Amino acid sequence: MNRNLAGYRKMLGLTQEAISKIIGISSVSYCNKETGKNDFTQTEMEKLIKIFNNEGYDLTMDKLFKRV
Repeated sequence: MNRNLAGYRKMLGLTQEAISKIIGISSVSYCNKETGKNDFTQTEMEKLIKIFNNEGYDLTMDKLFKRV
């Protein structure tokens, strides 16, 4: 499970369904990726970084996608 990603998503008040629409994938696909069942593509990771950094976070790929 990617707790960093889930935590930042929740801080923005976004559901998995809402963020999946923003990055252009199904909510089931997003859930599987956030919970670690599947991997995000490079493009999806870049879209997620952009979403959070546009909201004032200063995140890198390593920080956001570090598995804990």
